[in-house]
Amino acid sequence: MDLSPLEHCLSDGRRGRSISYASTTLFLFDYILNLASEISFFRKHGRASLGTVSLFLSRYTAFAAVVLVLLPGAADTTYIDMVATVLRFASIIVSEFIVTVRTWAIWERNKMILVFFAILATACMVTSIFIVLKDLTTRETTSALPPEFGTISDCVVMVSAIKNAYIVPYILAILYESVMLALSILKISRWRKSIPNEMRAPFLDTLWRDGTEFPLDSFTQLTYVA
Repeated sequence: MDLSPLEHCLSDGRRGRSISYASTTLFLFDYILNLASEISFFRKHGRASLGTVSLFLSRYTAFAAVVLVLLPGAADTTYIDMVATVLRFASIIVSEFIVTVRTWAIWERNKMILVFFAILATACMVTSIFIVLKDLTTRETTSALPPEFGTISDCVVMVSAIKNAYIVPYILAILYESVMLALSILKISRWRKSIPNEMRAPFLDTLWRDGTEFPLDSFTQLTYVA
């Protein structure tokens, strides 16, 4: 019997778990690093508001999804995987809402910008929701091995009718945030040019440089490595 399918399956499984554990560690480290600040923020504001509720949902729905993924047997349990997917999707939606409100504020609550955001957000959300719902309703577990190998837990995978289309919501999120970033840079650069050089605070220049050049440089390096 040719054992190469089993070898490849186990190798891919170990690699996938390693990447999952590494990314989860970074994710949890970020939570621990910001936990004190977030508790202080929630205590300071006391009552629930649009800002506090949005922050809580964007942060802790994703945190709950991480906890679910780490549960024993989560990799081959359809229900747990579906709940985790919904929580991750909710976190992304709320996070994009926060970015949108921030960008709208930078544009001084311009009505035309608000209409543009509404159209763009609706187009992205409708497409993403359709794909996610299609994925959830057709998702099932199957073995990545030929039938003669039987069922091996490390080789059980989730499949659905969307196949490779699962990446579309992530691409839309990246494109959406790219538009937000471009509009923010455009508005802030115009604002900076309206301020005489002798009146510009060095601190603001530093924030501008760190807030634009560093992310762009990081993206360039990641693209080169990939």
